[in-house]
Amino acid sequence: PASKSIVMVGPGTGVAPFVGFLQEISLCCQQKQGLSPERPSLPGSRPTLPGSRPAVASRVLGGGLKKQKKKLTLYFGCRSQADWLYRDDMETFAKSLDLNLRVAFSRQDRKKVYVQHLINEDADTIADHLHGTDTFLYICGDGANMAKDVHAALADALLRRRKVKDLDAATSFLQ
Repeated sequence: PASKSIVMVGPGTGVAPFVGFLQEISLCCQQKQGLSPERPSLPGSRPTLPGSRPAVASRVLGGGLKKQKKKLTLYFGCRSQADWLYRDDMETFAKSLDLNLRVAFSRQDRKKVYVQHLINEDADTIADHLHGTDTFLYICGDGANMAKDVHAALADALLRRRKVKDLDAATSFLQ
């Protein structure tokens, strides 16, 4: 797992778990560089336990992002820039963690852009990452519509890039 890249798809409030995950990755990277970041301490909080987010982030990252050439990609979508949750955090992570931040606005302009449209634009890269064994894929958010559309875009990327033989194989691969 230490050599794996991470692709996260989290439109709207679905991005919240990924922001927490990116915060942990940032802390792990800072600690590996010898920095001692302040971790907020809440009343009743417990020490870090095996299996907790910091332990998982550390296991996924291994030797750190830049040293291992790991790739972090976050697809985020909302209606407009005014609705962009965690914007400052995401832009900071884009710089400090070399996060490939892909943002879709569905009501900013006349043309509606959703995260699945960005996935279609990045189909070559996504298909290569998914077909290899070097990527974790996480999707969090509206399961009724967005997840189905994202799943279809991912399956289409695998099929169009000839990583699988047909749509059924693509769907099975993504399960």
